[in-house]
Amino acid sequence: MKSRASLSAGEKIARLLRSPSSATGGGVLSANSGHLVHQTPLFASNAPCQEHPAPSSRRRARFLQALATCVLWLAGVGVAPAQLRFEAADLTGPGIRVQPLTVTVAAAAADGAVPLTATVGKLSVPALGWRNVGARFDGVLARTAATRWQLDGQLALRGAAGAALNAATLQLALDTEGDSLELHLDASGGGRIDLAMPLDDPLHLQLDLTNVPLAWLQGVLADAWPQGKLGKGRLDADVALDQLDDGLRSNGRFRLAQGSFDSRDGTLAGQSLAGSGTWALRQDTRGTRLDLDARLSGGELLLGPLYASLPPRTARLQLRADFDRAGTRLSNVVFDDGADLRFDGGIAFKPDGTLTELRLDGVRARFPEAYQHYASAWLATLGYENLHVDGMLTGSLAWQEGGLQRFSLDADGFSLREPLRRLGVEGLRGRVDWSRQASRDATQLAWDGLTLEHLPFGPARSEWRSSDGLLALTDALVLPLLGGSVRLQQLQWSPAVTAQSPRLALALAVTGVDLEPLCELFGWPRFKGSLGGAIPGLAVDGDQIRFDGGLSVNVFDGFVDVTQLSLTHAFGAAPQLDADVALRRLDLEPLTKVFDFGSISGRLDGDIHGLRMLAWKPVAFDATLRADAGGRISQRAINSLSHLGGGIGAGLQSTVLKVFKSFGYDRIGLGCQLRDDICHMRGIEQAKDTGYVIVDGRGLPHIEVIGHQHQVDWPTLVARLLAATEGGGVRVE
Repeated sequence: MKSRASLSAGEKIARLLRSPSSATGGGVLSANSGHLVHQTPLFASNAPCQEHPAPSSRRRARFLQALATCVLWLAGVGVAPAQLRFEAADLTGPGIRVQPLTVTVAAAAADGAVPLTATVGKLSVPALGWRNVGARFDGVLARTAATRWQLDGQLALRGAAGAALNAATLQLALDTEGDSLELHLDASGGGRIDLAMPLDDPLHLQLDLTNVPLAWLQGVLADAWPQGKLGKGRLDADVALDQLDDGLRSNGRFRLAQGSFDSRDGTLAGQSLAGSGTWALRQDTRGTRLDLDARLSGGELLLGPLYASLPPRTARLQLRADFDRAGTRLSNVVFDDGADLRFDGGIAFKPDGTLTELRLDGVRARFPEAYQHYASAWLATLGYENLHVDGMLTGSLAWQEGGLQRFSLDADGFSLREPLRRLGVEGLRGRVDWSRQASRDATQLAWDGLTLEHLPFGPARSEWRSSDGLLALTDALVLPLLGGSVRLQQLQWSPAVTAQSPRLALALAVTGVDLEPLCELFGWPRFKGSLGGAIPGLAVDGDQIRFDGGLSVNVFDGFVDVTQLSLTHAFGAAPQLDADVALRRLDLEPLTKVFDFGSISGRLDGDIHGLRMLAWKPVAFDATLRADAGGRISQRAINSLSHLGGGIGAGLQSTVLKVFKSFGYDRIGLGCQLRDDICHMRGIEQAKDTGYVIVDGRGLPHIEVIGHQHQVDWPTLVARLLAATEGGGVRVE
């Protein structure tokens, strides 16, 4: 018997073709009139590669060796100068399918080299993500040693992901004695692929990628991560690839420059990434798992709600990513940039990109650098831009679809200043700890200054406790404010909202707050005096705010009671407020001076029933304002009231008004029922004619203001009121 080394290529191919294990179906090769034509499918299969019954490793090895040796035999059967052609309608092998394949071999040159052309109509290699890729090769086949053959030429693929190898130089070396195949590809636009494969184990490939465009791997990614899309960038990598019966496995090292990727749902993305590391990937019928250990330097990274503009120094990123029908899950995530931010945790999404889980532990952030690199873009989407942040924060957080599960926060000299003064804190220190399920020990949190919606609260110290899913103050908290104080007698917050527990519940009292600086903060008319009052109960549930027991405010030496108060869609574009308002014994003199309405002395009572406001504009109410105890009214105030309601009555001449600067009055009253943008006006009582009395004078000269307009367009009435309070009321000539 001849030894394996002494067998000729023809004998090898003959043995392989006679072997029952060499094919999945029958077939013959015949030489006729200088043509070698494959008359029936040599390896019959009409199923896609991945669905073809997986043969054993030995059978797959024989398949590839048979195909390679066949080409060599075609070149060496000694029938020159006639042209030889090999045709196969459908070749299916381990991880590859060819439909059809045509190989044409010309007569050998003087040096023994054989010109060869091969074309493939549809080439499918699932491991590379290639589906129905066209291919053409033009080159030369030569024997370089007794058992070694080499193929050199030009390869062009059509339709490969990322336009991979659309023009490349190919060099293939086959050693039949060593059972090895080596392939070298150099793309015309840059990028090199070196492949090594043992013929006795063709399911194992060793790949070296040099300066390869990242987009070339889009096909590979399509199976591992269907939602993913690769962009610009260049890649160097050493890859070990094994095809398994139910999928594939690969691992290796990589180096990436200016890489970018994105997910179609926008939850994961990267841009201008540079780095290096190792990976291990396993893909099967259940899904894909990727383990990554990388060192990143610069670029931008998005992981769900977490966005990072990476610093130029090296940052470590470790993670395990699972992609399957349930969605995407990143677990065992560790990020550490060595200075400004570190955390470990995990994140998960549904296939449609919906966030289902977020966990962050061991968070350590140093500011302002952590804000600049990791938080500025995310906070800008929430409407908070150009923040000034200093200090250190550490903490943890866990969230699931059912809501927050736990969080903790430790602050060390943390400060935050927001340009619009909606939110801010100075010198925050201490700890707060909450759990949805378990109770926590009491913690303390203190600050040197606190800003909430422009209100500048002074230094304070608070104590908190988590129990039964509630985070609550253990004692009253006194917040200094503008010479007075706000005393939080009770505050309970439920981060995990339930039907039985509102998100926020509190009770507070306000004492001695200086009105003048308070009005200046909000751009209001500058009232003098102090503000006091109480909110016995306030509950925030979603976008609804309920005031249990109403709101009471001491102002202008009287008080205002607001009852039946509710606020829905509080944080939306069109909040709706409903309330009843009672005004009792307000001092009219300081009130009218503030609004430049003209001077009126006396005490004001009033009721506003069924007040409804949309987007902070009144759309319905029934209001009555009255001053029943008498007093003095200035000429300017008479002008303003006359402008609102109608005119001056009782035959009083304008010359008399010029003489007297103020007049006595017995009663003042004005009412408006607002419906459908029309104000239905009324006064103290009906006048002798069709009008209504607004001012009933006292003494001499006796003055009476009569209203004649019973229906006034609400925007017109508001414009008149504004004109009156800005010094533009009716003038008596």
